[in-house]
Amino acid sequence: MKKMMKFCLFLCCILFISLPVQARTQGNLHALVMSGRILSRKNANDFYNLLKKTKIPEYKVSGQNIKKLFYENRKKTKRQDIFASIYNAFKGSTKSDLNLFYYGGHGGAAATAEGYGGIYLGDVVNKELRKTRVSCNELLQTLLKYKGKFIVSIDSCNADLIRKAAAELKGSQRSRIDRDFIFIASSNKKVEEFGTQFTAALTDAVSTKWKFFRADENKDGCVSCAEWFVAARNNHKILAWYNQPNISSGNRELGNLKLIQLSHVKVLKKSLTMKKGQTKKVSYILKNLGRGSLKVRFSSSDSSIAAVDQKGKITPKKNGKVTVKAYLVDGSGKKCLGTEDGCVVTVQGFSIKTPSKNTAMKDFLKKVQKGSWWDSGWRTSIGFYNGYVLTGNTYGEQTGKYKIRKVQKTSYGYFISIEGYENYRWYRSEPNKLRCYAAATGNVGRREGADFTLFGC
Repeated sequence: MKKMMKFCLFLCCILFISLPVQARTQGNLHALVMSGRILSRKNANDFYNLLKKTKIPEYKVSGQNIKKLFYENRKKTKRQDIFASIYNAFKGSTKSDLNLFYYGGHGGAAATAEGYGGIYLGDVVNKELRKTRVSCNELLQTLLKYKGKFIVSIDSCNADLIRKAAAELKGSQRSRIDRDFIFIASSNKKVEEFGTQFTAALTDAVSTKWKFFRADENKDGCVSCAEWFVAARNNHKILAWYNQPNISSGNRELGNLKLIQLSHVKVLKKSLTMKKGQTKKVSYILKNLGRGSLKVRFSSSDSSIAAVDQKGKITPKKNGKVTVKAYLVDGSGKKCLGTEDGCVVTVQGFSIKTPSKNTAMKDFLKKVQKGSWWDSGWRTSIGFYNGYVLTGNTYGEQTGKYKIRKVQKTSYGYFISIEGYENYRWYRSEPNKLRCYAAATGNVGRREGADFTLFGC
């Protein structure tokens, strides 16, 4: 009986309330811009700078994830330089990410043992330059090693050989190509290209606010892959006649992927100080906002300190610091990543209440002193009253009364120390049921004993 009483005391320890929170994965943009010869360097650099400043609604754009490899005159380069750059650009990519591979330079036409066409690092296609060649087949096999969706843009002679290489893949590789890859080729596989002008056309198509708005055919505030391609061809018709560029994918949704967004919010005041009773509005301007369906929304990093409504009005709640952000959403209400800007709000002037030493004890007792807790065999009961643990037997007789010495409220629940027992003990509470655990270390404990069920009120 004494063992049972001690066992009961071990039950009187913690009300464990905790729910895990799973964060939503956010996609990122990873890009590699490669210039294989001096002639294509400027256009490639313009393309690189465009990627660094653009906003993509479904993906976070960070300058650190946008790499480049530019050929320099008289510099000895090797095939390994291309493979190493691809690895550095896409090694951190996940299934939820978007990868963009761009190459501008010479493109081979002949099929060799390594595969079709290819990309080079050098100015003149000769015997030495071919030592730096990576065929279209090798390029695809390399890109397939990395997770996520891929936009592969080749601006070179015979650029469309990349599609021919993709068409010959089999099995799971072909399925992955059809599902996750989109190809933008500057020229037909039989055409000698017109001087890397396709990259210039792509960059020019969204180079100003008004050109961007014209390219945005469906007026949703973003330019998709297909809209971008069409705008480039329409603005430079010689390309459609001479180079015959094309865009293709086995997944139609990739063509509608919102790839470029220049619109964003700029908050004018980066910091605010507010006191109790005040309200202020977020002061902002809209940059490059067209006629699309984009709207401004607001958020607070901690609404318990300062809340913000969808008109931008900030209401302080208690002392502390929060970040209030303004951002854009598309027509469906989905947040456009990278469009936000914010200000730090410091709230002052609220009186600080010092919690009573007995607050945790009162809170704990309020949750458990509803009645008696009985084990499944109706042999032992536990009750909580006025800071004490009461134990009883089958006949309803009180067998012990033990003082609760300390209650500590933590992120895991209530840890209880009972007079005469130095170790903390805990149990997990479900509706009308207590589950016994042994001595706790942090939030980890070993299961011990039967469940106790609540009876009475």
